[in-house]
Amino acid sequence: MVGIECGAQIIMYLERLGMVGSVVRWVYVLFLALIAFMVFLDYAKAVSKKKAGDVGEHGAEGITWYKTLHKIKIPPMIHFKTAGFTCSAWLPIMVSYATGVLAGFLGIGGGLLRMPALVYLIGCPTHIAVGTDLFEVMISGLYGAFTYSMKGRIELVAVFVMLTGAAIGAQIGTVATKYSKGYGIRIAFGIAVLACMISIILKQFKYTASAAVLILGTITLICIYIMNIMLRGAAQELREKKSAAAKAKA
Repeated sequence: MVGIECGAQIIMYLERLGMVGSVVRWVYVLFLALIAFMVFLDYAKAVSKKKAGDVGEHGAEGITWYKTLHKIKIPPMIHFKTAGFTCSAWLPIMVSYATGVLAGFLGIGGGLLRMPALVYLIGCPTHIAVGTDLFEVMISGLYGAFTYSMKGRIELVAVFVMLTGAAIGAQIGTVATKYSKGYGIRIAFGIAVLACMISIILKQFKYTASAAVLILGTITLICIYIMNIMLRGAAQELREKKSAAAKAKA
């Protein structure tokens, strides 16, 4: 909450200086480029390790910065039962503060930053990171929304229209996550981030139509990919259940 408020205050300051538009866009581009680089570097390293036979307990992993950060033993220590690791409580606190500042500054709800932060800095498995991020964003997003609404910076009509589609899409995405491999989710995420970065650059240079086509095309392709994962996974699960039932009867 403190991080989001700090980010919002920076926005108000830049707005008074008349610099908010260009500064936010280029900072956004910088962080999107960094996130995309991390995702694809992580994938490339994981593939390389897998080919070399370097497969650990959790499979072939690319970027493992969290292992170094877990060595910091500043009390109090906290155990994450679902994710299966123990670390200093200061690690998630500092990561959440930093991502909160950026979320308040960039106005992205934090999910775009917290998901990779949970994976690469804190060490959550991808599926757990997605669920944890969604739950956390629900709470912190309410505070951020309240802060901006008090300053008259929310378009309520757009909110209610977008909620309709989001409610349906979120259910599909949640089911698809059950059947997707961790790196499948990360690569789809990386492609989405890369498309966002390029679209912002295009908008900065007044190629608004091209930016819109890029975003809509990328979203459509990723949605098709997600739907395919969900349908294939559900079909496979149904076949396995039928096979198990047939064996039980035999």
